Amino acid sequence: MQLKEIVTPNPHGIQVDDSSRHAAEQMRRHGFGAVLVYDQELLVGMVTDRDLATGCMAAGHDAGGCMVRQ
Repeated sequence: MQLKEIVTPNPHGIQVDDSSRHAAEQMRRHGFGAVLVYDQELLVGMVTDRDLATGCMAAGHDAGGCMVRQ
């Protein structure tokens, strides 16, 4: 098996200034557990569903109140 056979060819990404709610909506819409994070066109990281659950919601923040940058 080659890597190109198992990776997502056109991964979906969001911007650092998007809300955590937007990130979660994109994950649900596309069936992903993580999305790439861009600052303009520069890839700066990724956010996972676990990041949203533990870093935002478990910390007591509203799902729409956290920014991906945080």
